[in-house]
Amino acid sequence: MSGNATAQARRMLLSGEIVSPAYEGWWPNEDGTYKLFFGYMNSNWEQQFDIPVGPENYFNVVDE
Repeated sequence: MSGNATAQARRMLLSGEIVSPAYEGWWPNEDGTYKLFFGYMNSNWEQQFDIPVGPENYFNVVDE
C-alpha cells in the first residue's frame, strides 16, 4: 500500500457546461409562509451569464 494520495483532476471547460441552482437561504413571511433565496453555480471556466430578476426567471421541476 502506497502512502501517496492521488487527486482526481477536475475538467474545466470554457463554455457549454451546466448552470445549476444553489439554495442560499430563507426568510419567514408574516403569513407563515417562507421566502426562499437561490443563486446559481456556473460550471463554465469563462462563459458568464446575466440572469435578470423578473417573472421569466424561475425554477421548474423537470420530469425524467
